[in-house]
Amino acid sequence: MNPRRTASCESAQLHLQLRPGSDVLLFNGLLSFLAEQGKLDHRFISLHTEGFAQALASAQLQAASIAQVAAGTDLPEAQVTKFYRWFADEQLSLTRRCFRKA
Repeated sequence: MNPRRTASCESAQLHLQLRPGSDVLLFNGLLSFLAEQGKLDHRFISLHTEGFAQALASAQLQAASIAQVAAGTDLPEAQVTKFYRWFADEQLSLTRRCFRKA
């Protein structure tokens, strides 16, 4: 994830060139999607988190649909859907966010 296309994007399977500052919306949408798809590890969540129900409710309010996330991140709906499905279907996933000093 990086608003700019950089050399490191060439090795990525998917580059999400989202609107600056919209990464929280993207990940709230991912959390909502994973809950809808039944892909959350409830045992892990109950053992290792606090306030998860509130976090999920907040994510679902902010990112109720893929269309809403796509509009807020300036990404095509198909790209958001692809990212969410890949993340949900793979046992291990890695996301990388590039930061630049101002």
